[in-house]
Amino acid sequence: MPNTNKDILSLIIFGLPGAIIRWIFLKTFNKEKTFKDYLADNAYINAAVGIIALVIVILLGYTMT
Repeated sequence: MPNTNKDILSLIIFGLPGAIIRWIFLKTFNKEKTFKDYLADNAYINAAVGIIALVIVILLGYTMT
């Protein structure tokens, strides 16, 4: 569980997009879990996916210019 406001804020900022990405990606493989299941699954996994997605978007944006 997150201890500080900084942890909570980072889990919200990165965790929600991470859960959305996991849900969309795994929905293509016919997983029966709902979005709420992924959101409640593990906040740190969702945050890691969100951070990785943000890094990929930044790198793609940097290389396209």
